Amino acid sequence: MRLLGRIALLIFSLSLVGGCLPQQTVIVVVTATPSGGATQSTPTLTPTPTNTPAPMLPAPPANLVAIYYNRGGIRPLAFGPIALQSYVSLSWQPAQAAKGVTYNVYRSSAAPLPLDGAHHIASGLRFGSLGDSNGRIGDYYVVTAQNSYGESGPANTAQAME
Repeated sequence: MRLLGRIALLIFSLSLVGGCLPQQTVIVVVTATPSGGATQSTPTLTPTPTNTPAPMLPAPPANLVAIYYNRGGIRPLAFGPIALQSYVSLSWQPAQAAKGVTYNVYRSSAAPLPLDGAHHIASGLRFGSLGDSNGRIGDYYVVTAQNSYGESGPANTAQAME
């Protein structure tokens, strides 16, 4: 009983005096001796493992819209004619990427779009819009989000229409 009393007193003293920190475990080894006494080791504080969240890919963008603007032709100006260019205007949500997230844009003349370098037209975008001057009516587009853990799946597929 005397040994149990010392163990309880030791643990109580450590919690009051040592000020055990949250998420730490106190390890004390008490050994009985043949003479009826006890010896104790020096208390050590060991961090308790915490559950580290798994790396998370960003959520894919949503509500991708592709609108084709036909600005072809030549407009006469006072200093000479200027060629107007057609383009595809893309927009998606969220309008601004979260901290550490950027957007990638892919284009193809057929769906489904492969997410590869041959179809990749823009990366590192922080805002949910892009004007594609090489886009044509009928082209298909997808947008992905990327962070330090990787690239999300694609947003909805949008086809460029007038």
